[in-house]
Amino acid sequence: FIQKVFSKKIGDNVDYYLIFGFHGKDLLFLPESNDGTVSVASQLDLRAQREAKKIFGFDRNHTDILFDDNVVRTLQDILGRKPRKKDACDQ
Repeated sequence: FIQKVFSKKIGDNVDYYLIFGFHGKDLLFLPESNDGTVSVASQLDLRAQREAKKIFGFDRNHTDILFDDNVVRTLQDILGRKPRKKDACDQ
């Protein structure tokens, strides 16, 4: 899968951002560092870093990163969207 992902260059007209997770502030620079599922080394493949406009790392595990407020705000900033107000139904 990874080889296929990197088999073609992303177009120059597409801004690519690399967002990754790691778990444990002191573990980021250890060779075995990971988000609980995927190694940081795999997430930070040099081919992905080369094309990224910006790289963001978050101290979150593999699933928690999907729901983290800081990650959501970062994505909203990248997309140029304002955060929506929470509805009474939101938790």
